[in-house]
Amino acid sequence: MRQYDEAVLEFLMCPLCRAPLVFLDKGKLQCTKCGHVYSVNGDGIIDMLSNSLVSSRDKQWMKWYDENAGQYYRLFQE
Repeated sequence: MRQYDEAVLEFLMCPLCRAPLVFLDKGKLQCTKCGHVYSVNGDGIIDMLSNSLVSSRDKQWMKWYDENAGQYYRLFQE
């Protein structure tokens, strides 16, 4: 997992309450105000999309896309 420098935290904030974030062990960030925890995947990508911000219709689309992403490019071929 990619390690981030502490300096990156000055550019990030919690999307729910806009408070600063701190690094936790095991590739996670936590909000200093609301306590929400954000994960960092093995490639170092921070997932800051909270489930509370995603509508059920969006979740359905995201699930469909995840299941069909391998074939998705074919929709745009001539």
